[in-house]
Amino acid sequence: MATKKTKRIAVLDRGLCSPKACGFYLCQKVCPINRSGEDCVTVLDIDKKPAIDENLCIACQICVKKCPKNAIAIVNLPDQLKETPIHRYGRNMFTL
Repeated sequence: MATKKTKRIAVLDRGLCSPKACGFYLCQKVCPINRSGEDCVTVLDIDKKPAIDENLCIACQICVKKCPKNAIAIVNLPDQLKETPIHRYGRNMFTL
């Protein structure tokens, strides 16, 4: 039985991110994709905060565990529906 792999990405809370607190872009330094030569975690010129490329991110959680401000989280993206959803309403319930 084949299992479907859910897409997971790293999300940065820009309000919590403080580059000074981690020694300036620890997430960028520990990212295995960055270490292999790709630019998964980059620093934006606008606010000097990191940005994570969702197409390159492998959701390894290394940046999540290393961030001292807990500004990075891994989230599961919902799968695309293949059919039109059926809505069911009942007493105290709502179901797709």
